[in-house]
Amino acid sequence: MSNIKEEWKEFQIKLEKKRKFMETFYYVFLVINIIYPTMLNTPMVGNIIALIGGHMPWLPVQKGVIIFSGITNLRLLIAVPAFYTIITDMKRTGERICACIMMLVGWASALFLREWNDTYLLTAALLLVASYGKDYKKIARLGIISISGVVILSAALCFAGILPEEEYNLFRDGKVRHSLGFFGPTGLAGHVYAVLITLIFIRNGILKWFDYLLIVVLTVVNIVFVDGRVALIAIMLATAGCLFYTSYVKCKLPISENIIRGYRFLMSFSYLIIGAVFCLAVITYREGLPIYYKIKFFASFEGRVEVPHRMMQELPFSVFGNYMQKYSQAENSLVQVGQYNFLDSEYARLYFIYGLVGVVFGFGVFTAIQWRLRKEKMGFAMFITSVVALFFLVQKGILDPSYNLFPMLLWAKLDTINNRAEGTKG
Repeated sequence: MSNIKEEWKEFQIKLEKKRKFMETFYYVFLVINIIYPTMLNTPMVGNIIALIGGHMPWLPVQKGVIIFSGITNLRLLIAVPAFYTIITDMKRTGERICACIMMLVGWASALFLREWNDTYLLTAALLLVASYGKDYKKIARLGIISISGVVILSAALCFAGILPEEEYNLFRDGKVRHSLGFFGPTGLAGHVYAVLITLIFIRNGILKWFDYLLIVVLTVVNIVFVDGRVALIAIMLATAGCLFYTSYVKCKLPISENIIRGYRFLMSFSYLIIGAVFCLAVITYREGLPIYYKIKFFASFEGRVEVPHRMMQELPFSVFGNYMQKYSQAENSLVQVGQYNFLDSEYARLYFIYGLVGVVFGFGVFTAIQWRLRKEKMGFAMFITSVVALFFLVQKGILDPSYNLFPMLLWAKLDTINNRAEGTKG
């Protein structure tokens, strides 16, 4: 009997060591999968390839790019902890089936349906599955540190004159919009937004004074130097939600339980509602109508509707998409609105690039998240997740971990997101 107990203890020890190793493996490749797409939005990756080419003049640039892409595709080794999670951590058959379907859809998209090295849906599925059961706060902290590190490095290299900026700056209303080493100010504003919205989420809406100070400082920088309006609106809305939620919790505002239940029910369908409104706006778009497109502050958003409107007229209905190479890049866009010709809206991108499969994948993931949050009675988290929906209405990257960590955070382990630890009620 004693031998059996000793063997069982040894087995448990070995199992725990394997689990810790796989968890470390996950966090290492999580960071890689966050840093790499963030760097892709700067000239840094191109500079690395050029540097390699300078030391190996015998290597053609095209082959150098292929070799570099092959090396960076090692980030897909996040599949190892994903499969491990399905086998060892997921206890319910339904969860395993759902995880396998998501990974299969991502794999099929990457292998069969793309014209180039497109792993967008595959990476998203692997990260989502691999994050199951992990520490969501640790994921958030690593994400904030990783994205912030690239932003700070890019700005430092820009100020040092190593990364170019002038060619990526934009102008609006006679004002320079600085990119600080990124491929445009919108990308820079999007990554800063990702840091702030993630911070707000892990604070569960109860911010400290230095959190508000950080938001104010970065908002001023945005307004004065970057003019990223979408990011500005999203962060202002999220901050207003924090102030209201803090008042609700600390002042014990008397809000009817029926109103709270109705609010949670409405938030459950936020992605479907916002997506439907956007689709309606695209279908019914007419130049010069309606009037809200002509409000000066929102004038730059017109292209987000007109570009997909014209694409929808030109392109047939698609189940699998496959338009990435031809239509996603600004210089190759199918249509153009003045000087604006980029397909920004993630909702439009999911359809035109990944077809109906992409739309179902994206909306299915986030609607499931909202329903789970509703079950946990996490009203503030549902609000922030809906702010995310609004942000990506006119911005790309809803499944890109450098812009949006929420799929991983909210699927990591929802039962550990316990706002009652703060003495609050969602």
